[in-house]
Order: sequence, then structure tokens, then C-alpha cells
Amino acid sequence: MPENSTKEEVLNSLRTFKNRRDALLHEDTVAFDHHLERFVAFCRTNALVQKILRPLQNQFDTDPDAWWQEASGPSNRIYFPDNADHEFVLRYRIIENLEDNPQRLYHLGIAQGMTNLDDRIGLFRVVVVRPFADELTHRLGQAADLAMPEARAMQTVPLHRIPSPREVKIFLSHKSVDKPLVYRYYHTLK
Repeated sequence: MPENSTKEEVLNSLRTFKNRRDALLHEDTVAFDHHLERFVAFCRTNALVQKILRPLQNQFDTDPDAWWQEASGPSNRIYFPDNADHEFVLRYRIIENLEDNPQRLYHLGIAQGMTNLDDRIGLFRVVVVRPFADELTHRLGQAADLAMPEARAMQTVPLHRIPSPREVKIFLSHKSVDKPLVYRYYHTLK
């Protein structure tokens, strides 16, 4: 827990982080830029997140431009360092860099053979955002020294996404072009 922080401040930080993280990972791709901007702004200004990031940023020299050039260039190679801390910082810097240079998502998608925006955003979420968010969630839990159940709940799956014992939840994964077909399955299952 950052020095001079109350439990309520830590809970608020975790609550806000969870909301920003979930929006960036799960919300509609139309608002992706907005959610990215809010997530990066939170990471840049939140004391708890900065307690985790600042020492690592000082320790590792990361070059997100080189990563983007490699992933979007002729070799279209997506790579990360072997050191977990270095990888963590590089992912963060890549996310920050995308917020400042949104056209890079287009170039990454083209290099990886993706033609539509949803697929490009999906790729970026899977390759960069989700691993970073998962690791940051874990590190925030350690930094906050969580002993209270309500704080731990802020890190996990939202309660509304957990089915009751009498309920079954099914996720129908599909491409946009298959939406009419998936709607028929949805209505049949419902």
C-alpha cells in the first residue's frame, strides 16, 4: 500500500483500475480509443500503479518504437523480452505509445494480415493489453497487501458475470459477419 494511503483510497484505486481494465478489454471496439485513453491516464496518475511501474521504468530501458517497427514491418515479428519485469514495462510503454500514435494499430493489423478494425483491436488486446492487465492486477494485489475480502473482489471476475448455481452462461464467439446466424443460436438456446 502506498505510504499515507487509507484503505478506502486503495479500494477506490482498485475499483477504478478494475473498471478501466474491464472497459479496455471487453467493451465495444467503437469506443476503444476512449477506453485506452482513460486506462493510460489512470496508470500515469494513480499512486498505487505508479508505485509498481516507476521503479521498473527506471530499471529497464524500453523502446516501444522498435517493437512497433518490428511488429508492423516486413518481418511482422511480435516479440517480448525474456525478463518478466522488462516484458511488463515494455507492454505498458507499447500501450502508452499507441495512445499517442493510434495509427500504429492500423499498421500492426495490416502486417499481421488483418483487414478490419475489430480484428486489429482484438489482436492488440490479446497480445499486449490482456497480459499487461493480468500482470498489473496481480502486482496491484501484492502492492496493496490485500487482507480485506472486498478489495480482493475488485481484482476478480465481476459478480454479475458469475452464474448462479441454477444458471448456465454460454458465450457465443463469432465474427461480425456471422451475427445473424449467431442470433438464431442465441434465441434457440434462450
